[in-house]
Amino acid sequence: MKKLIFICLFFLFTIPFIMADDEVPAVAGEEIAVVEPVAEPVVDAPAEEGSGIGSAIWAFMNSSVGVTVVAFLLSVVVGKVFTAKPKWKQYVLKYGPEIMQAVKVAEKKIPDGSGSVGLARLDEALKYLKELEPKLKGAMENDLKQALTAIHAKAESSGNLNTGS
Repeated sequence: MKKLIFICLFFLFTIPFIMADDEVPAVAGEEIAVVEPVAEPVVDAPAEEGSGIGSAIWAFMNSSVGVTVVAFLLSVVVGKVFTAKPKWKQYVLKYGPEIMQAVKVAEKKIPDGSGSVGLARLDEALKYLKELEPKLKGAMENDLKQALTAIHAKAESSGNLNTGS
């Protein structure tokens, strides 16, 4: 569905550029008036035309095909940016069982009666997770904390955690 919307928007914005290059389609029954120039342009010295690759790229970019290609590339980049998953969601997908195990170990180690239980459990789960999975030692702590919090909330809402309540 997203691809279909993208294709429709792509052609909606690029067709006017393609048609606007040289010709304007005439409406049936109307004549197109040709405007004559009033005076000859005065040219003191001929402008130097660039030569080589730079002028070829500039000419291509000013054509309708060039504008279409640039619009397509920009839309692909914007699509990649909007569909990228945050790093913590990637951790949840890749290390879900390990994160769940760390949450359960932290629930068992930290009793309910101690002060700032949530923060202590989060810290304990983070330490356990880094010991359990050596690949995560260089990971950003904020992303891991977000992943731990998400897994903890999901497990608590589904009843898979014994919270002591």
